[in-house]
Amino acid sequence: MNEYLAEFVYGGIDGIITTFSIVAASEGGNLLRNVIIVLGISNVISDGFSMGVSRYVSSDTEIKQGLLKNKNPYISGIVTFISFILVGILPILPFIISKNKNNKYISFIISLIVFTLIGYIKGYVTKENKLKSSAQTLMVGTTAAILAYSIGHYTKYIK
Repeated sequence: MNEYLAEFVYGGIDGIITTFSIVAASEGGNLLRNVIIVLGISNVISDGFSMGVSRYVSSDTEIKQGLLKNKNPYISGIVTFISFILVGILPILPFIISKNKNNKYISFIISLIVFTLIGYIKGYVTKENKLKSSAQTLMVGTTAAILAYSIGHYTKYIK
């Protein structure tokens, strides 16, 4: 399964960034809890499917071009899809589980931990400095969340 760690990292990073950005934008726009849940779940499923299919098509193309060997494009797509869903659902779980007003903070903490862990795994897979990789992934995820929050905050005034 080591040969598919890249797909797990790829799907996981995109899943957590995309879904936490939805939470951040929704919080910035003062959207209701049920809106966060609807947008989050629909995004996790549809974007995860898109990512899985895209990974399958790209793996199949790379194999046909002789650029990729010893990988099954179906498994590549499935691993990408599953990792996107498993990791992507984490930021919206607090909103699904409870109506706590602190859900945005819980989601933020979960996301910071997951960004760091996936960055560490990415460093392991790519044989890079794991601390540097963790910091990079954390920075990318945090930057995406800040952008999403800001857009949600400022677009809520558009009528």
